[in-house]
Amino acid sequence: MALTFHDLLVPRPELDRMRRELYHSEGPGYARLPGFVPPDFVRHLVDFWVHSYEPSEEQRRSRSKGDLHLGAPNYSKVRSEGRGASHFNFFWNPCADQVTQAVSLVVALVRNQVEGRPLYDELFPLEGRSTSFRVVITRQGSPVREHSDWEEDFNRLQATLFLSRWGKDYRGGGFHLESNRGDTLLFGRDIEVEPGDLVLWRYRNRHSVRDVESSPGELGFVRILYPPELCHPTPDTTGPAPPPEGGRAATRAAPTRFRQRLRRIPGVERWVRPLLHRLRGRR
Repeated sequence: MALTFHDLLVPRPELDRMRRELYHSEGPGYARLPGFVPPDFVRHLVDFWVHSYEPSEEQRRSRSKGDLHLGAPNYSKVRSEGRGASHFNFFWNPCADQVTQAVSLVVALVRNQVEGRPLYDELFPLEGRSTSFRVVITRQGSPVREHSDWEEDFNRLQATLFLSRWGKDYRGGGFHLESNRGDTLLFGRDIEVEPGDLVLWRYRNRHSVRDVESSPGELGFVRILYPPELCHPTPDTTGPAPPPEGGRAATRAAPTRFRQRLRRIPGVERWVRPLLHRLRGRR
């Protein structure tokens, strides 16, 4: 049975298969989960982000990764001359589209299991990083030069949810990935991939997005990425907190302050609590 986003926990045989494909020296360096998102969801995601969504002026305001912290707003970067856009979303915010947020949460949970990390790791920046879900539309050009990430960490994975088709919605180039054997592969041309497929791939393998071509009226190269972003401490606008009491109170102070801040984020408990209940029910 194919693994889809409806599956919260990955079966052990599927974990073993993906880990061999990703980490073994003879493996391709990627694991494809075909049909991870069903066609009706793909149509919704494309219709919303490509045809309907219009970021506000505030969301278009220039931001850098140096500004990223718990509670930072979602934002967008729209490229000139119709070349595309990137929409940066974080789990601590209400998303403009709930389907995108729900699908992205399960992608993060699946990746954590394949990496052997705690299930809810990096959903919030408890250890300094937090996963974002970035909707990217590329219609022309080479927006990502060839590079590698996390060269010091053998296990780190990136995830790409493909929402458009090479050869139909765009052509030329697209997403290139160096395999574990050193071959450079173009997804869509060298590797079969369809809209709705999720691909996990080794972050340290060299990769790029280049030479994308599309005609007016075509979707372009549309996908969702899930980078674990470095998050800075939350700015404290209320002044320093009083020092905690000694004993047990001192050990509880930091988690208590974090929970209080988390609860102030609109809507966070509405989607975290049902997932926790569902997970407890499967134990």
